[in-house]
Amino acid sequence: MDESAPGFDSYQRLLDSKRVVQIPLAEGDLAQGQRIYKRECGSCHGSDGMGKQGQSVPMVAGQYTNYLWRQVDKYLSRERVHGKEDPDEELLAAFTREEIRDILAYVSTLDDGE
Repeated sequence: MDESAPGFDSYQRLLDSKRVVQIPLAEGDLAQGQRIYKRECGSCHGSDGMGKQGQSVPMVAGQYTNYLWRQVDKYLSRERVHGKEDPDEELLAAFTREEIRDILAYVSTLDDGE
């Protein structure tokens, strides 16, 4: 589409492109997930889920939920460590599957820009 054409709507184009890359909303209790995330996850991964690249804290916003579930399962099976400073930390083991589902439901909204 010609961006210099009369009637070109750049805002609509932005909205259309966002729908293409939008992470689908994951199942779960968003309010409960938000409470847990803010209390337990946000201090490291950030309130916006963007992580801390210089400190090896990965971004969770914009990640597909299936990918995040695989990483959670790897943490729980000890295939992946939660943090280099404390590799034996069992942080995720403290959560039920339902609580993790709720956290990931909330995380699936972090890239919405709302």
